[in-house]
Amino acid sequence: MKKQLLIKSLFCHSVMLGMLAFAQLSYAQATSSPNNEDTPKKITPVTVVKILSETLLSTTNVRGQIETATKPNLAAKVAAEVSDIYLIEGDRVKKGQMLAALDAEAFIIDKASANADIIYLKALIENQKRLLKRNQDLFNKKMISQVTLDDKDTALKQSYAQLLSAKAKLRKAVYKLSQTKIISPINGIIQSRSISTGDYVKAGDDLYFIISTDDIYARLYFPETVADQIKLNMPVILLRQQKGQVEKVEGTIERIRPMLETGNRALLTKVKFTNIHQWRVGSSIQAKVVLTQHENAVIVPKRALVRRPHGLVAYKVTANSNKVVEQVVTTGLTKDDTVEILSGLTLDDIVVLDGAAWLTNGSIIEIVEP
Repeated sequence: MKKQLLIKSLFCHSVMLGMLAFAQLSYAQATSSPNNEDTPKKITPVTVVKILSETLLSTTNVRGQIETATKPNLAAKVAAEVSDIYLIEGDRVKKGQMLAALDAEAFIIDKASANADIIYLKALIENQKRLLKRNQDLFNKKMISQVTLDDKDTALKQSYAQLLSAKAKLRKAVYKLSQTKIISPINGIIQSRSISTGDYVKAGDDLYFIISTDDIYARLYFPETVADQIKLNMPVILLRQQKGQVEKVEGTIERIRPMLETGNRALLTKVKFTNIHQWRVGSSIQAKVVLTQHENAVIVPKRALVRRPHGLVAYKVTANSNKVVEQVVTTGLTKDDTVEILSGLTLDDIVVLDGAAWLTNGSIIEIVEP
């Protein structure tokens, strides 16, 4: 009984294997038959886009701060008591404007004393010149010795030297007197004041710290990766958020340090600009710098490109047909959702936009409206 069941099972298994082999042979013959022209070809619905050209910019964004090249720390040049304070912190000043005054009485006296010395010495010299002439006549008559004549001549020369010294003292007294008026050397804003009325200051003591408003510049730090692309006179757009609005101003790179900073390996540059928005010195800013500019660049939407094993490709629609050709492309700059095509496509070519991922070289397409 068991033997008969085993024989029947083997027979059924053999029949099934035979039927399967016959079916595979029939399918192979059907698919390889050259006369099978009625098989429908696959048509892929797609949207297309026309290649355009546009000017593309390669930019980098960095942060920086507003600084000034001139910020003098005024110090006293003479020792005196502070008599008057005219301007304080936050006041705007103009070049030549008086900030404060020191007690000038002692220097007025010194000036008067020097003037008096000059008057005295001029009178003395005139008298000594007359005496020397008279002694010269007496010497010619052999009435006085050579030593007496030489003494008169030496005395006159000494008086001339004393007159030069008195004139120098007068200039010094005038200079010290002028330094009792503390004058701003620049146009700017007073950052700090270190004196009050009644203070006694010595030469070298700090008086005022002034920030210039004329030679404002932006200090920018560029990363090492783009340092070689930064050049003098490159245009820069400076931006600052102010009261919910973005303020912009254009400038140019005026100075570039030759070495990278040791701490952060960044390239320090100075950007000259006109401070039309009255940005404060020390304010943080952002800067946008154009590294390269490509005129009439050929661009396509990024989603028109497909990554294949042999590279990045686009599917160009063949003229007067519904077929596509696979084109390997090389890309350049990007802008938003578009990318520059350096090779593989030309201006006015038509490429597949939506549906490109489902295509191969020679695929048949049906163009539909997006």
